[in-house]
Amino acid sequence: MRKIVSNYTGSDSWYRIWSDGFIEQGGKVTASISTSGIYTFTFPIPFISAPISIDTTTIASGSSNSQGNELTIKSGTLTATGVQFLNDGYKTSKTGFYWTARGY
Repeated sequence: MRKIVSNYTGSDSWYRIWSDGFIEQGGKVTASISTSGIYTFTFPIPFISAPISIDTTTIASGSSNSQGNELTIKSGTLTATGVQFLNDGYKTSKTGFYWTARGY
């Protein structure tokens, strides 16, 4: 039976490691309003190889994402230890994003 062997929840990140070696982790990356739309971060727990999936949700400072504030990945580098995204639709109202990655 598969079970959680280690987990952590902090203010800006969390992870769960399963008995079969599967890792789920996520968190929040904040950026100043003046950043260029390039987001780089290191995973709290490195994967053995690049994650199977990574999902992101933009944090916008306004009340609506109606002005093109959706996080659109133009290019990126995904490794076992971290990721770098270039946001194609960058607007200064973005203040970062939430992320979740899964893999072994």
